[in-house]
Amino acid sequence: MRRALEILEGNRRVAAGRSPWVLAAAALWLAAYKEHGMLIRLADAAGVAVEGVKSAAKRIGA
Repeated sequence: MRRALEILEGNRRVAAGRSPWVLAAAALWLAAYKEHGMLIRLADAAGVAVEGVKSAAKRIGA
């Protein structure tokens, strides 16, 4: 969780105006080192599309 917060804090300009649910899921996915199956679980928990999380993760680019 701490790593996800660091990722988001380091990318405030990228995060501006974006969906907080998608950004949170993307940061958690990146912080989990792309653990198998994590992307789908995070997208489901956030109620967003997997593609949205992937796109946000690319923008964050941690």
